[in-house]
Amino acid sequence: MLVKSIRLILFALFFVKSFSAYNQTSFQLQYGTPGEDYFLAADNDIYGNTIFVGASEIIEDVYSGLLLKIKPDGSYQTRLISMPDTTVSLINIMVLPGGDYFVLGQMQSANGEEPYKMMVMVLDTAMNTISRKFYALPEKYSGISGHSSILQDNEGNLVLALAHIYYEGTTSREDFAFYKFTIQGDTLMSRVYETMFHADPYHLTKVPNSNNIMLTSTGYLPMTAGELMFLDSNLDILRVTRIRDDFSFKFEGKHWLSDTSFLMAQSHTEHPIGSSTEYMVRVAVVDTSATYHKIIDLNHPDTIEYSSAMDALSYFNDTTIFISGSQSYNNLNFSVPNEAFLYIVDKDLNLRGYKALGDGHYYITWGTHATMDGGCFVWARRFNIPYDVNEADIMIWKVMPEDMTLYTQVSYLPPGRIQGHAWPNPVGDELYVSLEDFVQGETIRYRITDMQGRTCLDMKQTVNGNCVHTQTHNLDPGMYIYEVSGPGNKIISGKFIKQ
Repeated sequence: MLVKSIRLILFALFFVKSFSAYNQTSFQLQYGTPGEDYFLAADNDIYGNTIFVGASEIIEDVYSGLLLKIKPDGSYQTRLISMPDTTVSLINIMVLPGGDYFVLGQMQSANGEEPYKMMVMVLDTAMNTISRKFYALPEKYSGISGHSSILQDNEGNLVLALAHIYYEGTTSREDFAFYKFTIQGDTLMSRVYETMFHADPYHLTKVPNSNNIMLTSTGYLPMTAGELMFLDSNLDILRVTRIRDDFSFKFEGKHWLSDTSFLMAQSHTEHPIGSSTEYMVRVAVVDTSATYHKIIDLNHPDTIEYSSAMDALSYFNDTTIFISGSQSYNNLNFSVPNEAFLYIVDKDLNLRGYKALGDGHYYITWGTHATMDGGCFVWARRFNIPYDVNEADIMIWKVMPEDMTLYTQVSYLPPGRIQGHAWPNPVGDELYVSLEDFVQGETIRYRITDMQGRTCLDMKQTVNGNCVHTQTHNLDPGMYIYEVSGPGNKIISGKFIKQ
């Protein structure tokens, strides 16, 4: 068995008043072997640990299932799920109400002579196996694709959304598959729904005050960007509604704001006439008819920005919602360094903070997951530059809101302390912007962007004072632009230097 190389780099430490039961740390962890490694999903257990599941290549083209548990203090534990002459991968994980881990995986004989089987495991909090069961896939299907989702329904059973793979000649196709299991891993029912080409089940969620469930997905409706699929408790499809955003992909609806509206993250593209295609991450408030009610585009002009491959949106509370993805300058050819990125928004889609992650290599972000201390993990695949086809490690960043949030409020200062439109300049840890040109009670929009056009703060505020006060200690040194806009096209703007 290959010796695993894990480097734990502690680069910051923060303590805050809330969530005192868990250590508040920011760190990064690099996991790498001579083979391929990846994580597809993560969940938190009752002790505040975060467990990642995926696979590790132990010999060429033969994988073992991989679990990595990171504790609140930054220490970690790993376990490989191996079987003789068998390739194993773990696809998803859900921590059960009693604390055990429900893990979904698949396995196949290493020589490929036996078809893939679905594997369902229940582990205790020490990652010891309580039970392991195997289920043959329906006839004609040869595997399970990477996208999947798990939830616990109102009866306490587990519902899984998957995509089953089959081949037409050398062309792979996918169909939707839904399963219902007991928490012990016994199957109760299943449904398979055919598609024309492919199936991408992004996220499964319970419809509030209902026994129905909703899946954000792509592939069931032909020739559409995405859809909302509604199923009843028997996993029968009730209706499928097209998401009318033809230039987007990977729709991930996760947190309900009401009985009929929810937050959704997506990778969005726009095609301005006479200009090159612009790629961005969009977060929206959407209702169950797939109507958009509010949108914020997280965009850095003239780059390719796309949401995380698996889990881009993770909700902690109404003011701390994490959005992650990757930013590229060169269309995925790995020759120019890029960054992973993380945003914090609130439920009203105010952008509260931004952080770039990376160290001069090329990153493809796979997911983000909020932790019980109010922070989150972001994980990505790291490709070294100069590019080596045989070298790709996993990077995991733990980030706290204190690392990135630009805390902002409307304040009142005595008139003698108003010092122009914005002060001080250069800025240390605090920036003040005057609101004397605006009327009390008006709604204003306040934005801070860097010189590359990347938005670091974007909030709506009510004018109930004479200035906006922003904590700027999380801004990197450099030049920035502030802008305050209000009714009647009133705008004040200018530049400041962050020391």
